[in-house]
Amino acid sequence: MKHFVPNDCRDLVHKEYNLNNFDLNKKISSRLACGEAVCHFMDSETDNDFNLVTLDGDVGNSTFIEVSAKKHPNRFIQGFIAEQNIVQISQGLSCLGIIPVLSSFSAFLTRAYDQFRMNNINQCNIKVYGTHSGSSIGEDGGSQMGFEDISMFSQLFNCVVLYPTDGFACYHAMKLILNHKGMCYIKASRPDGELL
Repeated sequence: MKHFVPNDCRDLVHKEYNLNNFDLNKKISSRLACGEAVCHFMDSETDNDFNLVTLDGDVGNSTFIEVSAKKHPNRFIQGFIAEQNIVQISQGLSCLGIIPVLSSFSAFLTRAYDQFRMNNINQCNIKVYGTHSGSSIGEDGGSQMGFEDISMFSQLFNCVVLYPTDGFACYHAMKLILNHKGMCYIKASRPDGELL
């Protein structure tokens, strides 16, 4: 299967899903699609009834959470290289009825397993996306490659884990998890890829 969306349906898809910011003929990384999606849904919260705050582990220029951070700086928390603290802040925000969206490299998220576990036990409504997953990150090297994230999040009861195939799917996966109550995780890749 070469294309997820047949060529004769692309205009319809752009109109129906408001994807004017995506050119289905260009390569896009799923990490960029996640960042763009979060910003888009923060822009249109009146339509979607979201109350989003973004959190970053000092890698926002790589996870593209900086897209929304630059546009909505008053709804952004820079947690620096302290993933455990970011997850705990997310728990507090969730208790206040805010939907936290936090991002970091998927390899770094494993540092905060205990905090994610406690968030899950407390049924917190947090959304997470980890980037630079798998062995395809190339120049960033082995220490940045995230392999354990899927098994870590899959062990958490009722946690939704998604691994979209391309940027188009990733964009819609973000919409799905924002509308789902409970902990959710999206595994995103670094390299640009064709939209399937």
